[in-house]
Amino acid sequence: MKKRYLYKINVLLLVMLVPALVSSLLQELLRGANWHCLTNSTLTIIHLIICVPMLLFVGVHLWANCGNITQWFSKIRRQKAQTQWLFWFSVLTFVSGLVATVVYFLHGHTPVGGIHGKLGFVVLALMIWHTYRRLKWYKKN
Repeated sequence: MKKRYLYKINVLLLVMLVPALVSSLLQELLRGANWHCLTNSTLTIIHLIICVPMLLFVGVHLWANCGNITQWFSKIRRQKAQTQWLFWFSVLTFVSGLVATVVYFLHGHTPVGGIHGKLGFVVLALMIWHTYRRLKWYKKN
């Protein structure tokens, strides 16, 4: 049961990765500017609508692989270095995303969002590499 559940979560994460990447690229390329009839605030809200559920599914993925949140750190510590990097960069991206969201809606576009964006691209690249390294698992299940 767990393997089937994990497979569904992983497929959903793969599907969510594409709009997250597009949304992130759009935010980065525009650097706070509007795009056609969409304001930067609208683009930021769309980015949040896409990435917050993805973040929740990452949490479910970790829960399915590592158990309760209290066990995540000890289990991640025993993983390969690439998985540890992915985890810690994800944590940094999450924290910087919280700060960037609050700062953005209080003060507008600031360098905090840019830092979050760069961290986010590192995380997306690590997610793609993480998935690539586990393609055999997908083919087997």
